[in-house]
Amino acid sequence: RREKRDFDIVTTDSFETADYIANWGKSRGFFWPLSTLDRDVLVAYNVRTQSTKIGIDSNGVIVLREGYGTNSVETWQEWLVLLSRND
Repeated sequence: RREKRDFDIVTTDSFETADYIANWGKSRGFFWPLSTLDRDVLVAYNVRTQSTKIGIDSNGVIVLREGYGTNSVETWQEWLVLLSRND
């Protein structure tokens, strides 16, 4: 049974196959959807660098954007709270 959530976390990779991505995520215990994507999506969301993080609200508006780098646990918690309230 799938629980209702305020938002989804999706990881994408435009350079690997869907099977590779699925197996990679399972091997690391990831519970969120992983997918491949079309390059048009990268263009539409102005993704120009690897490891771009984008928070998109329920209206399709980008409310968060971060480039390459690792964010602290606190930063991720703040972002997830913001996204869960941004509806």
